[in-house]
Amino acid sequence: IMRMMRKSGIVFFFSSRRRHTRYISVTGVQTCALPISNLKTFFNNVDFDELWIHFHPMRSNRGRQAEFTWKMLLKATILQWKLRIASDVDLSSYFQNNSDAVKLCGMPRAPSHDVLSRFTKKHYTKYVKLHFWLDEKLDNLGLFINDSLAGDGTSVPLHKPQKAPENMTFGAKSNLDKFYGLWLMLLVSTNTGLVRAFNFADARVGQVKLMMDLLTSGIILKGCNIFLDGIFDIKDIYSAVTFDQESIPIIPYNPKNSKIKLIENLPDDDWRGKYYPWFKDLNVFTTEYYKRVTVERTNLHVKMNTILKEIYERSRRLSRKADHQINKNIYGAIITTQIDKFVQEINNKKQITLNSYFRRTEV
Repeated sequence: IMRMMRKSGIVFFFSSRRRHTRYISVTGVQTCALPISNLKTFFNNVDFDELWIHFHPMRSNRGRQAEFTWKMLLKATILQWKLRIASDVDLSSYFQNNSDAVKLCGMPRAPSHDVLSRFTKKHYTKYVKLHFWLDEKLDNLGLFINDSLAGDGTSVPLHKPQKAPENMTFGAKSNLDKFYGLWLMLLVSTNTGLVRAFNFADARVGQVKLMMDLLTSGIILKGCNIFLDGIFDIKDIYSAVTFDQESIPIIPYNPKNSKIKLIENLPDDDWRGKYYPWFKDLNVFTTEYYKRVTVERTNLHVKMNTILKEIYERSRRLSRKADHQINKNIYGAIITTQIDKFVQEINNKKQITLNSYFRRTEV
């Protein structure tokens, strides 16, 4: 039986059924503990030994096994991402008040924030390998068949320290508004909305260089098409999409750097035709380009539904030397979406198997 209560203009729903959702408070921020059930499914269906090459066991100075193994601390990190706990101090407090979470990660007791921070400092550069490892697992499940990619940059604002040089990490958005922080460059699956490749750097580096580095990184995703914004209407970008990614570039014409303001006035032998023969056919181009809205939805998710907002608040008390914490949170914002999709696919396969069993028994 559902009851509805209206209070201060907000609608609350209550159920008489017992729910497994619990809420915990981490430094005054209420966090929903529901994702723990999903993490149980994820942990039970992942061979963590495959990740050993990326996350080596932590050992004490005496040469014996440490109390907290790499597997325990990696699970703790994934739990931190899932619950959107921005700092290792808050994560340690969460474990001290939640014995179920300690058991979920297989730990003998709640770890201190020093233990968690040491693990982060040692391994934060390897989280990108975890991302590609999960991407390979999802690819093996058939999620990216006949897929295309959409690419764009999203700004990650950081709090500007008072003594920071003026040109340290300032960048400009497409509307020329300046911001202090990082550029996060994404290549997103148009089929699933999952981020398949990404990189990030100080905002002063610029979107074009970041995209070029991403396309030529040696990681070949082989999307049918790669949709990019008009800021990437550059010959080198077209070439990288075509030859490095083995894909077709679909990029709107940008007249800012040209004397020709209308695409229909470009000559038929324009260099863009070498990479995309239909670039002047607006009907064909528009039909294909609408798929790019996928990356906009992903950008919105990364900005609004993950911990990037908290990153800005945390940067008030983090020095730029604490990049490992900022990087860790960015990786987490992307990897948690992969984990959710992985769990969804596992549950779907279990349901299909269950349905097949019941159909056989009925016969």
